Amino acid sequence: MTAVVLPTPYSSPTMLTLLRALLVLLICVVSVAPYAGADIAITLTGVAVGLAALRLPPQRLVGARPALLVVFGATCVLSMAWSVAPFSTLPSAVAILSMTVALVLALRVLSRREFLLTISVAFRVVLIATLLVALAVPSVGLVDENYQTGALKGLFVHRNLLAFMALVALATFLVVRRYRSHRASFFDIGLAVVCLAGAQSQTVFISAAATTLLVLMLRWTRRYSGFTRVLLGTASSCAVGLLVYLAIFAFADIASSLGRDSTLTGRTDVWPAVLEQIARTPILGLGWNAPWREGQPETQRMWRAAGFKMYHSHDGYLDMLLQLGVVGLGLMSIVLVVTLIVGIASYVGRGDELAVWSTSCAIVLVMVNLTESPSTNFFGHFVLVSAFLLARQRKPVATVSYRPVFLEGAR
Repeated sequence: MTAVVLPTPYSSPTMLTLLRALLVLLICVVSVAPYAGADIAITLTGVAVGLAALRLPPQRLVGARPALLVVFGATCVLSMAWSVAPFSTLPSAVAILSMTVALVLALRVLSRREFLLTISVAFRVVLIATLLVALAVPSVGLVDENYQTGALKGLFVHRNLLAFMALVALATFLVVRRYRSHRASFFDIGLAVVCLAGAQSQTVFISAAATTLLVLMLRWTRRYSGFTRVLLGTASSCAVGLLVYLAIFAFADIASSLGRDSTLTGRTDVWPAVLEQIARTPILGLGWNAPWREGQPETQRMWRAAGFKMYHSHDGYLDMLLQLGVVGLGLMSIVLVVTLIVGIASYVGRGDELAVWSTSCAIVLVMVNLTESPSTNFFGHFVLVSAFLLARQRKPVATVSYRPVFLEGAR
């Protein structure tokens, strides 16, 4: 007797298409955060992505141990117990945990190529919408302040958030260009460059230059083998540390060479105020998403010390210390270091071209965190989690051939 295998809803092309569509929606929702209700929107969309992924059979062995990421998300939730603003901590922490679990589940089904093609769709949508907002409503889409008047911000609350997102989008478009038509790739890359330039973020410009230099160094390293490759790869990795050192300890000279004031537009007034508060709660911090609340004693103290109001530390490492203390900074640092090491090993040692996305994103996070706070916002966490998971994803155990309508532009 011959067994007849009937199609089931768990393996239908419709369900896979739905998963990808929900993932696009999740990235769109995450990219433009913060905004009113962002935590609720991210939580609900993350749950939807997770449920859709669970209705499909795993197509890949997930090489990354997601436990570390889940521990970080759980730490954010648990910080409500000592948070100075528990009702702000809980919804934001739940959104972080929901997004993390959703990405882990989605990457059980999607390959790295499929995942990057899918998020590239979301990036394209957000960047196009940003330009349309700037053209249609300049009072909303362009900066109207004494500093950087006319800079592009579009859907984003600040131009630096747009610049960071545009840089990650550019890295994504460059990696997936081999899987898409030349015309579509040219359009996407041009779109990202226009938004990146329009945002006028010097921090992100420097990060983009440093990342490009280091990736080129790693590509050059691939020509060699054995001890020479290890030596050159180590030297390339140490270059990241050197750039970090120079950015921290020689910022005055760097700022002067860029024509900026030696305080880096007030950042050196912010950092001592934040460090003073960190010294009060160094181990566990104030709680996830708890600082920077009007009327809160800790926030008021930092504002008085700095001499003006600010709503983040202008340094991702300090902001993590402020919110989750040494515990949070340690977890974030481990994820970053593992992503860098595994990404570089895959790219240089095994010639894995897709691993360059994880490596590039990790380098960008290391650099941008020096003067901005991407690792404590939703999109920065999405980039960190995705880079970590993709860097460690193993070879497929099965192949998915379904192709949704919105990926028709791909080869």
